[in-house]
Amino acid sequence: MSSFTFEGIDGEGEARTSSPGAETDYGSTAFTCGDHYLALRIDHASVMAGDMRENLIALTQSALPWLCQNQPIPGLDKTMEQARPYYAYPTPLPSPTPTSTPNN
Repeated sequence: MSSFTFEGIDGEGEARTSSPGAETDYGSTAFTCGDHYLALRIDHASVMAGDMRENLIALTQSALPWLCQNQPIPGLDKTMEQARPYYAYPTPLPSPTPTSTPNN
């Protein structure tokens, strides 16, 4: 496993690849910025040209405008916040003090 970041982006990622000569050839990345994340995985990487780790990181980098910079998602024309399902919001914590007091 190895970590990676992108200059000017407040986020971090991890890349994992199979060992050279392993029975299965695979790789994955996970990149998180704020409460958004992108997870990529490829199996049978032997059909891929170039370095698998670098290719996965480059694909992650291509998603940064909509993942981390509030740009519209290509083809959806909504930002990550606009596309977030209603049920994905965290449950608000109860207030430790009442926000309004009844008149007694």
